[in-house]
Parts: sequence; structure tokens; C-alpha cells
Amino acid sequence: MLTARSRLSHFRFPSYSPYLNPVEDVWAHLKNGLASLALPFSIDELAVLS
Repeated sequence: MLTARSRLSHFRFPSYSPYLNPVEDVWAHLKNGLASLALPFSIDELAVLS
């Protein structure tokens, strides 16, 4: 169907390609940053959380 029209072209991309989507780097950075905030900083803080 697309090949019948000379002005249109299509590309097949891999199902998961984070290198083609720059926002994936932002999400990874945000996720890693938030995960480090959730960790206790000392043994005392860990004792309070448990």
C-alpha cells in the first residue's frame, strides 16, 4: 500500500530502540537519581525504617 505512492516511504525500526529515543536517557537518569534518594544514609536511619 505504501509502495504504491512514490512520495511516501516507511522505515522498519526495532521493537525497542532507546538510542533512537533521546528521552529514554532522561528517564534512566531520573530513575537512578530517585532510587539513590530512597536509600538510607546510615545504619541509624536503616534501624528507624525497619
